[in-house]
Amino acid sequence: SDLVLLNEQPQIMHTFNMLMQARSEQGLANSYLMNAYAMEILIYLIRALPPVLEEPSGILNKSNRQIKAMELDRMSVIEGYLYEHYADGNIADLADRLALSEQHVRRFLRKNYDMSFSQLLNKQRVNVSKKLLQNTDKYIAEIWEAVGFGSAQNFAIAFKKYTGISPSEYREKHLHNRP
Repeated sequence: SDLVLLNEQPQIMHTFNMLMQARSEQGLANSYLMNAYAMEILIYLIRALPPVLEEPSGILNKSNRQIKAMELDRMSVIEGYLYEHYADGNIADLADRLALSEQHVRRFLRKNYDMSFSQLLNKQRVNVSKKLLQNTDKYIAEIWEAVGFGSAQNFAIAFKKYTGISPSEYREKHLHNRP
């Protein structure tokens, strides 16, 4: 019966195939892209579920199922945005994409990620930096500029915060993992 649901939903199969393709590719494809595809699949599945409870009249405008789907939609947009715009992202642009105020986006991020926009953006920048340090011979200065950090000092502080070591230590530690 689960397979029937997937076969009846071509958009689910398409997204699932994209997820599997992202999973099999090497390089800078990371968990954010795969998470975004997985979120999309969950959204499709949640929308396909029959309502469990009737909506209380006059109390809520949307059922819990609709609210969860909206949150998953937003999370998918946020993670896709961070994946694509780590170097130049800003909260105003993200708020426009979500059709929300910047303050609402800040509250949403704090509630669902327990992080600010800047923290999420820096974490994504560090994740991309880690891949570049592992898989390229680019200078560290080239990397911090390419991923959007404003200075070497900001890059070093953020990198150490999320990895526990400096960028040069990280590269040295992961040299043996190169193809």
